[in-house]
Amino acid sequence: MPNKVKVNERLSQIISESPYRTKTEFCEAMGVSPQVLGNFQNPNNPERELPKSILNGLAKLGYNITWVLYGAGAHKAVFKDQQEEIQSLREQVEILEKLVLLKERQDETRRKRYTEGLEKEA
Repeated sequence: MPNKVKVNERLSQIISESPYRTKTEFCEAMGVSPQVLGNFQNPNNPERELPKSILNGLAKLGYNITWVLYGAGAHKAVFKDQQEEIQSLREQVEILEKLVLLKERQDETRRKRYTEGLEKEA
């Protein structure tokens, strides 16, 4: 049977090394609610088995379930270059979001100036 403390340590390592900014984002990517992960990681929770939903989510993200449970083998089945690509895409999305916001502000400023110009002419 897997040691819960060790499994929690490995889960914490996976989360901290993942390209996701928060545990919530990580859980969303796994398809698991943050409460499910939190309940398992809670040291006061006597449940010893990692929920199947978390195991499935970790496998979906490319993690080696044998490593998660027992510490054997490589911990990632996802290649480092894929993780870097994911991070790069996240950064590009952030830049695009900022550009959209900037464009919206510019449009609002133009509308305001146009409206002010019409009021002065009247």
